[in-house]
Amino acid sequence: MRRRRGIALPIALLVLAVSSALLAAAWWTSLHAMDAARRTQGVHASAALVDLAISRTLAEWDTTARLADAVRGTVELGPVAGSSASARRWITRASATTWWLTVEAVALVDSGGSNARARSTAARRRAARIIEWRAPTSAGDSPLTVRGQVTSAADALVTATDADVPACDSRPVKPITATDTASSPPDSVGGLSWPELAARAGASFEAPSLDGRTIWCLGQGCVAPGSIVLVNGSTTMSEGSGTGILMVNGDLRLRPPFAFNGMIVVRGSVEAGAVHLKGALVASGPINLMSGFELQRSSCTLLALSRQFGRVAPVSRWGWIELP
Repeated sequence: MRRRRGIALPIALLVLAVSSALLAAAWWTSLHAMDAARRTQGVHASAALVDLAISRTLAEWDTTARLADAVRGTVELGPVAGSSASARRWITRASATTWWLTVEAVALVDSGGSNARARSTAARRRAARIIEWRAPTSAGDSPLTVRGQVTSAADALVTATDADVPACDSRPVKPITATDTASSPPDSVGGLSWPELAARAGASFEAPSLDGRTIWCLGQGCVAPGSIVLVNGSTTMSEGSGTGILMVNGDLRLRPPFAFNGMIVVRGSVEAGAVHLKGALVASGPINLMSGFELQRSSCTLLALSRQFGRVAPVSRWGWIELP
């Protein structure tokens, strides 16, 4: 009996030691599992805030400030705060129409320790996107852009000399730019498609002859100056004057004393008499410029239209995200 008691005691101690080790291992495992879960939660929170910061940057886009940014210059935007994370944003202008947006989000993770400083660790997430400014522009910002043949009278004038003093854009441009469908798709108006721009038209017409005095006027039922006017079908404009963007889904004939300040986009041919235009003329078909015709670039008008009707969009195929 004494021998059995002598054996039982070591066995009991061994069982107690093994049980304690198993309990410690289980406690350690559960502690690390909870810590991993907190870290995963922090990573998810920072990743969600990165997406929120990118979306907010697009929604709060300041066109005037961004177009004033120097190329290759970097500006830090305001922080974005979440429920358990915060994000910083930097934007770098890469070219005249593109920006590089970088976002870093940090979420504090409580690791469960007794020391408040020791238990707070950071879950970071970084991402970047290329942001593109898409606006109605002519090819090369030239006053005249054409895909077809240009026939011009000896005194017809197309000049890149800016009508605005001081000019809003002092870059040298060519007076005429010839394009093809490879360099400029037929359904594009600069960075926007024809349907995108047409969807924002303030008014649309279907008439063989239109009077600018009854379109861009100041009374009830008139189109506000600077709006987009869409004409479905071929038409002739011979009276009054207009401002903004004139879109013609057909051929266009211009006769004096009609005048226009803005951009005219034609999905067909153009025959222009002795009219005076400031801004840009874009045509998919041949252009015949008759005696007395005058087209002068207006950088301030084109810049105003770009700001009014342009939009920003991320370039989905370009960007990176840091994986946890």
